[in-house]
Amino acid sequence: SRSVVQASIISSDLFEAMVDEGCSGRRSVHRCIRRCGCCAVGCSSLLVLGLLQPAVIALLCFGFADRTMMPWDLPGLLLAKSGRVHYRTLGETLAGDPSAYDDVVLSDGQKAHYFREGYLVLRGAVPPALLDEVRAALWAEVGPASWPWAHNSFMNVDAVLDFYLFSNLPAIAAQLFGSPESDVTGPRFEGGKSAAHFWSDFHYFRPAKGAKIINYHTDSAECEGILPANHTRTSRLRFWITLDDDVTAPLMINQSFFTSRLNSTEAEHFWKGDGKGHKAVDMMEWLQSEGRFPNVSHPGIWTTLSGVKRGDLVLHSPCLIHSSPPPLGRSVAFLCATYAPGESRVFRQGNAGAPGRSCARSVPLHSEIGGSQDPCVPQVYPRDASLHKGAQLRFEVEDYAPLQSIFMWWGWRNHRLHSLLFPDARQPNHTSRSEL
Repeated sequence: SRSVVQASIISSDLFEAMVDEGCSGRRSVHRCIRRCGCCAVGCSSLLVLGLLQPAVIALLCFGFADRTMMPWDLPGLLLAKSGRVHYRTLGETLAGDPSAYDDVVLSDGQKAHYFREGYLVLRGAVPPALLDEVRAALWAEVGPASWPWAHNSFMNVDAVLDFYLFSNLPAIAAQLFGSPESDVTGPRFEGGKSAAHFWSDFHYFRPAKGAKIINYHTDSAECEGILPANHTRTSRLRFWITLDDDVTAPLMINQSFFTSRLNSTEAEHFWKGDGKGHKAVDMMEWLQSEGRFPNVSHPGIWTTLSGVKRGDLVLHSPCLIHSSPPPLGRSVAFLCATYAPGESRVFRQGNAGAPGRSCARSVPLHSEIGGSQDPCVPQVYPRDASLHKGAQLRFEVEDYAPLQSIFMWWGWRNHRLHSLLFPDARQPNHTSRSEL
């Protein structure tokens, strides 16, 4: 029995030594529980503070918190996945009144300029007051919150969707799609217009300072390769719309400059549309390696459009190499809306959008969008009979993710807090005691 006791003591000593190094034995288990408990409490506290942060700061600074800053709806957002489906009602905003817009008839010279250079500027084409309504609605609903909210805001904001569907933009696009220079072969309507569909959108509230939004690029969710502007079925058409006055539009390498650097064989392939599936940026960088294209830092290669005002429209091919301009030293906002002819085909799953922001198209991959009745790519010229005042559209997110919803939820509430803490005369403040 003595040997058993000695063995027990040795084992106990060894066990205690092991306990000191690990999480075994009663004493160390209690120690580990205390440590883990502290960690759990700390992590939980940080999580709660993170969720409540907008409301807490609002309470401390203003004595009240907008109910939308509270986290009570977050469980429902995650469990019911209410962020996956969005319903919009048409024609009930000022932007949804077609009679509020003037008809814009493009001259033959303007059409020729677009197809030659890849861009076109239309001054005073849209009433500024309607853009102010769109801006206010965007600021109230999604504002300058992070990238996930910047794509496809038509799924969230009635005024934005109304603007894209009922404004004069669809008829302008239809004129270019129906032009003899376009590759569209389908039927023509009044004035030689061709069917036009909405494709995707993007908006951004740009801060006063900071780097460029993005370096030189083409729009890969709209453009299918190194393609000329007249190949509208695969290059499509983008409207860049400022929501502020006296701004600089995106810097662009116009089509005539780009093609001037190609040899005759390369230019022939370009105008035939043989560059489908290739990247214009890769082509430009290869030309630079051959000594046939200036460095992108050379200002002479960029078309710079300054002094653009609310109501002006800058049309450009998504296949043009372009870049955001330097910051202006003040906060500005803009919209980008893309339209496509009915003969365009869906060439990628989901449309333009960061995670959680792509509209789930019902049109199968590689199929034409014309005649599809797909709410993600509705026919806006001539406007489909189902798109009328009071009609409701249902949008479903292609790549919905609960975790992404948390970030979007949190970013939106911080945006609303930011509008309280740092009021800006240019930004309407929609958070007040009257909302409580």
